[in-house]
Amino acid sequence: MKAYQKKYYLGIDGGATKTILCLSDSSGDIVEIIKLGSTNYHTIGIDNTKATFKKAFQMMSSDHNVNLDQIKGICFGGAGIDSYEGQQIISSIFREIGYENALTVCNDAVIALVGANGGFSGGVVIGGTGSVALGVDDDGKIHKVGGWGHILDDYGSGYMIGRDALSKIMRYHDGRGRETKLWESMKNYFQISSPEQITDFVYSKSTKKQDIAKLAPLVIELYETDDVARDIVDDAVCALESLIITLSKKLREPAFSLGLYGSIIIKNPIIKSKLIERVHATNPNIDLHLPFKKAYLGALDIALGKVKID
Repeated sequence: MKAYQKKYYLGIDGGATKTILCLSDSSGDIVEIIKLGSTNYHTIGIDNTKATFKKAFQMMSSDHNVNLDQIKGICFGGAGIDSYEGQQIISSIFREIGYENALTVCNDAVIALVGANGGFSGGVVIGGTGSVALGVDDDGKIHKVGGWGHILDDYGSGYMIGRDALSKIMRYHDGRGRETKLWESMKNYFQISSPEQITDFVYSKSTKKQDIAKLAPLVIELYETDDVARDIVDDAVCALESLIITLSKKLREPAFSLGLYGSIIIKNPIIKSKLIERVHATNPNIDLHLPFKKAYLGALDIALGKVKID
């Protein structure tokens, strides 16, 4: 008689800068939460993405004696998973590693939506390294606004705030822009002596979009004392508002529940309060709120079969 093997499930939030894996047993009790680097194959490559997943499975095996066959369901919500081809690439990575059981691959905004609203309903807006809004209509159809990456889009994101600040500094340095305290702030952050040195950072092959996004808090700190910084932040708020209002039109719903996600919104009271104020001024029926659950717990609910997304 075959020995009984305990069953496990895995929810994964593969964001632009980090990956959070949540392992649970069949009852949903959390066994371990693992935090690793990016699993966005667009930015780190397929081989590095595969290596990160292998490391995670090795940790589960060594720390909890959980093998791949015992994991009966996985949901991976990943940044940049916007097409069938992207889903197939991630699925192939898991299969090549040796995982053969149930697998759901979707955009990370989908698991954020499930976590934010406690199910596959309503909407979510994410303002982090990147930006996107996503919602589900009454027929269960997903509608996405934004989220097309930092070259084409990501307005309202940490990346765009950081990039705009560096751009304003260079324009001021040329004599084309307004005087701003941003240069002093960035000079201290980078420990540099001239604006020209900013280009070394921006155009270095080692600089990632998340490195530029990390500059956003420096800009937001100057909101009350610097007009240029204030304009950058206000533009970000307007961009996030546009995502939400456009999503509302696509859903054809004047009233729906919308979760707020991402460090740019959650960790910055100025942006959060002004975003809520602006949205409610045009559509007071949208219920903007903090998430009910973390995105990785939304992924875990999908992996467990508690929530269906198709």
